[in-house]
Amino acid sequence: MPRKGYRSITVREEIYQDLMKKYEENKEQLLRQGITSFGGYVTKFLYDALDQEE
Repeated sequence: MPRKGYRSITVREEIYQDLMKKYEENKEQLLRQGITSFGGYVTKFLYDALDQEE
């Protein structure tokens, strides 16, 4: 169960693996941007996708 103020989502295994692979490949660059976790990376990924839609 997620912490208060957070929600969990379900994604296909392939999507999870693709995102994890990209996170691991870019971990050093992401750390320089202040992204310190996979969850933080996914959050940024989702916000970027939403910004592109607008």
